[in-house]
Parts: sequence; C-alpha cells; structure tokens
Amino acid sequence: MSPTGGALVRLTHTPDVSDVMPSWSPDGKRVAFLRYGAGGAINGIWTMNSKGGDLKSVPGTTDASDPAWSPDGKRIAYSRPVDGQREIYVADVDGTPATRLTHSPEDEFHPTWSPDGENLAFSRADAAGHSRLLRIQVSTLVQTPITLSFSQDWTPDWSRGNRIVFSRADGTGFTHLTPSAPTARGPPLTSGQANDKFPPGRRTAGSWSSPGAAPTTPTPSTSSG
Repeated sequence: MSPTGGALVRLTHTPDVSDVMPSWSPDGKRVAFLRYGAGGAINGIWTMNSKGGDLKSVPGTTDASDPAWSPDGKRIAYSRPVDGQREIYVADVDGTPATRLTHSPEDEFHPTWSPDGENLAFSRADAAGHSRLLRIQVSTLVQTPITLSFSQDWTPDWSRGNRIVFSRADGTGFTHLTPSAPTARGPPLTSGQANDKFPPGRRTAGSWSSPGAAPTTPTPSTSSG
C-alpha cells in the first residue's frame, strides 16, 4: 500500500500460517518476514520479492523473531531463543553463517541497524520487568548503554540520520514514542491515553521521512523517565 493510502495488495497466500513483522530490504526489492505455523509455532524467517513471489526460508531461524535487514542488504539481524532466553544473531540472507552477538542471562529483542551497518541497537529485558536499550558493535561485540537501567524502553528504530526513536512506558501507564538525542533523551513524540509501539520504520521502509539530524553517536540518556 502507498504511504498515502489506497488499495491493499495481499502478498502472501499460504494457508494455515500467519505472516508478521515485515522488513523491507534497502533496495525495496525484497521483504523479510516472520512466519507462524499451525498452533502458533514459529516457522522461521522468510523472504519474498516485492510482489509476493520467490519465497525463500532463511535457514537456522526456527523460533526466531524481529527480522531487520542490514543497510547493505546482505545480512539480517534477528532475535532467537538460546537456553531459555532470547539473544541477538546476524546471518547472511541465505542464513549462513549465523553469528551470535549477545551472551546474557536476559532477553534481547528488536534489533535495528545503524546507518553504516556497523552497530545494532536492541532492547534488553530483565526478570524484574524492566527493559533498556543498548548498542552493540557488530565487529567487536562491545556493548554501550543507550538508556538507563530500570527503564521501560522497547522497539528501537535507528534512522538514516543516526537518531533512534523507541517506545517508552511512562508514569501514566501508557506507552509513547520517544527520540534519543545525541546527549539526552528528547521529549515524547506522542501522548494521550493510548499505547504507541513499533515505530513503523523498522517494519516498513521508513517512518523516518528524511535523514534527519546530522550523524552523531547515540549516548546514554540522562534520565530514566
């Protein structure tokens, strides 16, 4: 569907499955998505062309979620369970080689690529119900906090202008979209008695309508909100 609306075009037609979490390739020619089989079991990550044809499964992604296509179109980041918790992986589009990036006793979700493809931001959820955002350098596995502990921060989306927008649960009991500025967390982008989640850029091809601010490196915010 066009960003301005219009007729819907159905891309998948496989019976008895659910196809969710679409992610465009950078050139707009293919879509990665998550497929649930009968009974709700995750069937893995698949790709297809922009018209719904040429379906291909990504090997090794059974039980995976949150596919995110790299800026160069050659790799897909995702979250998958390991020994009871979810970790972040990166694999070539054909599924090999799959590289595990995180090794923690907590759950990691929602990877999103930096514009240069050198880093990923992701959510880390602990047993107490908190979730914070971190950044990991793909080549060295060095991790840097973006938001503070005891936060309720989820679903980051990294713009081409090197800013990050994410969902934050605040004292109102609702979740709102919040940007991460280079030196501090900005004011919420949304408000009201509603829950705003999954900034659509990480799923569609650009909630960020333009490159935005000049490139900078996101740093930990100064407030846990």
